[in-house]
Amino acid sequence: AMLVPQLRPLFLVMALVLGFSRVIVGAHYPSDVAAGLLLGLWVAIVVAFVFARQGWLFRLDAGGWPAPKRARPRQMEK
Repeated sequence: AMLVPQLRPLFLVMALVLGFSRVIVGAHYPSDVAAGLLLGLWVAIVVAFVFARQGWLFRLDAGGWPAPKRARPRQMEK
């Protein structure tokens, strides 16, 4: 979702459906799903900051938050 912001709504819906399904089938308590959501979000943000500081996949924007690097246009072959 951080690399392809256009697909964030799709990823959000898929995560919610998966989380609700785990509660409905009795595999997890709602608190388990909420904790997994928060832990996953925290880990994703920390990894994005580390990657941005290393110059991998992300850069820090003007506000100091990780943003995906823009793809470089391909050079035309001669």
